[in-house]
Amino acid sequence: MTVNNMCASNHTAYSERRTVHLITDPEISIMPMLMGQDAIDVIDGALAGQGRVVPPIQVKQVRYVPGSSLVVQSVASVVWSTGDQTTETFVVSVGRRHPEGVAVVDVDDHRVAVWRFPDDPYLPGLGAAMRGESVLAMFRELGVEASEVSLRRRAYRPSRRAVIEATTPSAKLYLKVVRPSRVADLQKRHASMAGIVPVPRSHGWNQKLGIVVLEAMTGATMRTTLATADVPLPAAGAVVGLLDALPAPPAVPTVVHGPGNRAAEFAGLLTAVVPELAHEIESIASACAGAASMPHAEQVPVHGDYHSSQILVDRGRIAGLVDIDAAGLGHRVHDLAQLLAHLAVLGQENPSVRYNTYGADLVQAFDRLVDPMDLRLNVAGAILGFATGPFRVQEHDWPANTERRVRLAQEWVRSADAT
Repeated sequence: MTVNNMCASNHTAYSERRTVHLITDPEISIMPMLMGQDAIDVIDGALAGQGRVVPPIQVKQVRYVPGSSLVVQSVASVVWSTGDQTTETFVVSVGRRHPEGVAVVDVDDHRVAVWRFPDDPYLPGLGAAMRGESVLAMFRELGVEASEVSLRRRAYRPSRRAVIEATTPSAKLYLKVVRPSRVADLQKRHASMAGIVPVPRSHGWNQKLGIVVLEAMTGATMRTTLATADVPLPAAGAVVGLLDALPAPPAVPTVVHGPGNRAAEFAGLLTAVVPELAHEIESIASACAGAASMPHAEQVPVHGDYHSSQILVDRGRIAGLVDIDAAGLGHRVHDLAQLLAHLAVLGQENPSVRYNTYGADLVQAFDRLVDPMDLRLNVAGAILGFATGPFRVQEHDWPANTERRVRLAQEWVRSADAT
C-alpha cells in the first residue's frame, strides 16, 4: 500500500504540542509524520477501506533508536465500514525487519509496518491471551481450574512483551506474553527461583504462543507502600538480603550490563530528543563511563531491573519480587543503584512522600557494602535511563520533565565527586 503527499494532510486542526519541540532524523525523515496527526493517513492506508480513523490520534508510547528505527503506539477512534465505532490501539513501525503478514504502507522511501492491538506480529500469543475462550482452553491444558475469566491489559511493549491480568472466580493470574523464542528462558527463570526467593509461581507455559501463566502475589509494591504514610518499610538489610538470596542463573547466564555501562546508550537517545542539553548529557555519560571501568568484585546473580515497583511489601516485610526477565550475572552495585535512582526520580516528582527519606537511609547502608563513588555514578547512569521515560510515554511536558531528570543525574555525579 502507498500513501503519498502525507504532509498535505487535513489534520492540522489537531496539531499536537510536539510540533513545538520537533524531532527530526535524516535517516527517518517521516518521523514527525508518524508522531503527529498525519499518522492517521498511514493507519487508514493499512485499514484498506475497512474503517477510518477519527481525529485526533493520541501518541502513548515511542521507542526510538536514533538513525535506525522508530516504533509509535497510539490510541484512536475508528469508524468501521459496518458503522460501528471503537477505540483502538495502533502501532506503526519503521526501520526494522518485520514478520510476514503484517500490513505495510509505503511512505516516501520508507516501508511502515502497521498493526492493531492485539494482533502484534512479533507476539503471536497476544491475540489468544486477550480472548476468554482461548485462555480457558489454555488453563484446561495446564490444569488451572477456571469456569470463566475476565481479561485486562496491564502492560504492552509493542513487539517485545505484554502482561494480561486474568481474573477467575477463585484466583487472579497474569499471562506474560513474549516472543516464542524467549518463552522457554522465561519459564526456566521462574522455575529456577521458585522456593528460593519469593517470585511468582508459574502454572505452566505454552511454547507456541509464547505465554507463561504466573500467579498473583500478595502485598503492595514498595512504591505504593512508600506513598502510604505510617506503613512500615523493609530494613536495608532485607532489601540487600533479597538480592543475596538470588540463585545462580541457568547454565548459560545472561550478562547484565549496569546503568554505568549503558549511560552512553541512554545519552544517545537523550541528545537526539533534547539536543539543547547535549553538553550536560554527554558530561554525565562520560562520568558514568568512569564507573563502568572501575574494578569490581566477581559477578553475582542480579535482578537486572531492581526498583521499587518490582519489590512487593507486606507489613514491613518483603513479600515478593516480580519481573525477573532481565535476571542474570552482574555486579551488586548495579541493582542497588537502580533502586536508589528510581527512588530519587520519584522523590523529585513527589517531594512530600517518603521516597527521599527512605532513599537516604538506603544510601547510608549501601555505602558500607559497595564503593560510594561507584554507587553514585551508577545512580546517575540509571537516572539517565529514567530520563528517557518522559519522551517514551509522551508526557504532556516531556522536554521539561526530561531536563529535570538530567539535572538530577548531575547532582548524583557531583555527589560522587564529593565522596
